[in-house]
Amino acid sequence: MLRAFDAFHLVRAEPTEIAVTSWDGTAVTHRLLAPGDHVIVNQGIDVNHFAPLRAAATPDPKPGLSSAEAWGDWIALLSGGEFTGAAERPLLVRREVDGLLYGSGSASLVAIGEPGVRYDFTANPGPDAVWGEITLPN
Repeated sequence: MLRAFDAFHLVRAEPTEIAVTSWDGTAVTHRLLAPGDHVIVNQGIDVNHFAPLRAAATPDPKPGLSSAEAWGDWIALLSGGEFTGAAERPLLVRREVDGLLYGSGSASLVAIGEPGVRYDFTANPGPDAVWGEITLPN
């Protein structure tokens, strides 16, 4: 039945546990992640070519802070530099094909911890991104 679906990662997270179920088009895998910062992209979970992201400061995801205050380095990493656009394996894709621009249509930052869940979203990722906190029901 899963063969009808494109590859995906399903993330179930609680303050004490992060479980990821992945489908790569051939097999389903289940993985528990340790507490901490993780990057999940189409290519995988914490894949080595995104290792420099681990140098980013841990976010302060308190509800009510601006996106920039809550996420700090992470907003900048999703705004430009080597992880977007022309990088060989970017976090955000931006390509021109036959005069048409294709790319990532959105980006999300999610934190789960003692202060609760913090979810920020942009519908225009990249250098001109407008980020906003999405208020979640309790």
